[in-house]
Amino acid sequence: MWGVKVVLALSAAPGPVQELCVSGLGYTRESTVRALLPRQPPSQYSARELKEFERRLTNLGVFDAIELRVQDQCLLLNLREKWTLIPTVAFVSGSTWKDTAALLGIVEYNFLGRANTLGMNVFREQRGWGFSANFAEHPYKAGRWAIGVELAAATTEQVFLDGSGWSTTGFSAGALLTSPPWQSDHLSYSLGGFYARELVRSAASSSAPPSNHAGGTRLAFTWDAYTWDDLVPAGLFATLRAEVGMFAAGAVPQPRHNLLLESVGSLRLSNRTALVARVMAGAFTRGNANYSQIIGSIVGVRGLIDGYYHTWSHAFTNVELRHSVRLAPRWAIQGVLFSDAAVFEQITPAGRRGDSSAALSLGVGMRLVPTWLANVVVRVDAARLIEPEPRWFLQAGLNQYF
Repeated sequence: MWGVKVVLALSAAPGPVQELCVSGLGYTRESTVRALLPRQPPSQYSARELKEFERRLTNLGVFDAIELRVQDQCLLLNLREKWTLIPTVAFVSGSTWKDTAALLGIVEYNFLGRANTLGMNVFREQRGWGFSANFAEHPYKAGRWAIGVELAAATTEQVFLDGSGWSTTGFSAGALLTSPPWQSDHLSYSLGGFYARELVRSAASSSAPPSNHAGGTRLAFTWDAYTWDDLVPAGLFATLRAEVGMFAAGAVPQPRHNLLLESVGSLRLSNRTALVARVMAGAFTRGNANYSQIIGSIVGVRGLIDGYYHTWSHAFTNVELRHSVRLAPRWAIQGVLFSDAAVFEQITPAGRRGDSSAALSLGVGMRLVPTWLANVVVRVDAARLIEPEPRWFLQAGLNQYF
């Protein structure tokens, strides 16, 4: 592995382990590392179990060097920590200044030394302003559930391609519990709930829905056999999520159900090159355009105008060929060729089925990767949108697109 430096000195059948001996920790608690082991020592671990232990250490995202070996009945683990208090910055150009999107925030990826995430940000999106805050425990503890919560508030201008629209002020909250590995090292499930309050101010549309409340529950199954390496990831990650709920905007509550599939896969072509792909698909209950999904440049197809394509069903894929070159210890530069494509059916302002559309873009990108910083990639992408209308596009941020 080339992004996170990993050294595994393991025989096919490592001997018994009486103790875990950890070195290199500064801010991270040793208990955080120990919680990733399938069993606490003394024990005997198979080569497969130690390989999975190494993958989970990598996926915490707070180490950029991991050395693991069994010696004299001791599991020796030498780690090098990343800097984990990170500013978040994103910029997406739009067809007009009003449609430009931006985000500014801060995230601690190793909150209290437990490799948990705590973050907050302010953003400009959909011609409005918003704020969100979230906390998430990592899902790699053996035998322990992980908690995630998020709070958000935002104003938006819901704008449709026919020129109609309205303004909203929304508040939302959600919580999720993720199980430890279930039936397999790579399979888990999540249970949670969500609530939203949407205040609608009609502007130029007689079809504007009334203000409403929404709530519901969610269930997700996740297959996680992916290594989230800084430069050359590998494996497969997939989540199937169902949400069942309702919204009340009048005397009779209406259904609000979603079914979503997200998967990311990566094939290592060499220790510096990877072919990485993401596929996302979803279908959503119609009836209220405020609870549609928006496909655009921020999430979807780079170059597609954000804030206009409200959908009730869509599927898209992003494919990147990434090649990295080391600049210095703990620094690399990465060139990217990419293609994004989508098919979707829009929802009308009245919440009914709209036009079917497709989108396609091709582009190139450049990333500067300081591997000593957690989850930081200085990214610049230039895209040529081919469908539905030809246009050039520029996007920048401090993370990978996916």
